[in-house]
Amino acid sequence: MKEDIKVFEKYPEINAGFGRKGIDAKERKHLMAPDLVRRGCQMACLGIIHSDTVVPIEDISIHEKLEDGRWWVHDCDGAVTDRKGIMLTTTTGDCLAVFAYDPVKKVIGLAHAGWRGVLAGMPARLIETMAKTYGCDPDGIEAWIGPGIGLCCFEVSRDVAEDFWDMYPWCEEYTIDLGNGKYKLDLKGISLELLEMTGVGHAEASPECTCCQPEDYWSYRRCGDKGRMLQYIEML
Repeated sequence: MKEDIKVFEKYPEINAGFGRKGIDAKERKHLMAPDLVRRGCQMACLGIIHSDTVVPIEDISIHEKLEDGRWWVHDCDGAVTDRKGIMLTTTTGDCLAVFAYDPVKKVIGLAHAGWRGVLAGMPARLIETMAKTYGCDPDGIEAWIGPGIGLCCFEVSRDVAEDFWDMYPWCEEYTIDLGNGKYKLDLKGISLELLEMTGVGHAEASPECTCCQPEDYWSYRRCGDKGRMLQYIEML
């Protein structure tokens, strides 16, 4: 496996990355423990319930502290904060990780978005929560969608495709009919549209597919339920 992908590198005040290695939950803390302890940084782990719920984190102590020192943020798939000393983390298999940063208001955001989350509008909800909670102007926010399952590999049944068409009629453009009631769906393309609809100033998505690049990424579909890739963001 290659090293982590670094996100928002042009902003030295941001430490953000997309891990490529499949790890289990406990490894999250151990991978970063020495550095986090040295800096007095707390690791906030998102619950991952395949929702569109985004939680502002201002007081980490109201959340559940696990035995290994991580803070478990229940019942959400996204979080935003303007606080230093809090590292937002999530994990993905083939789902998408959405990173966001407002360099003016100094607000960060991170979200986990599988197909259910994308259908519920998670990418847009992340930006809307930044705007509502911290007064961020979407036009000043930069967003990045990490590697995840691509159009090349994401096959769904007709009922899932129809759910997307019903919610977003325009997303038929992001669907390929394979016949026999099977379709391919472009989750990254749909997510970019949702971000652009919020007025985000700059949004881009990694073109890389986790499912068909075994030399570069761990994949739930390819590897089974043996771990997840870690994503993280914090203000230094």
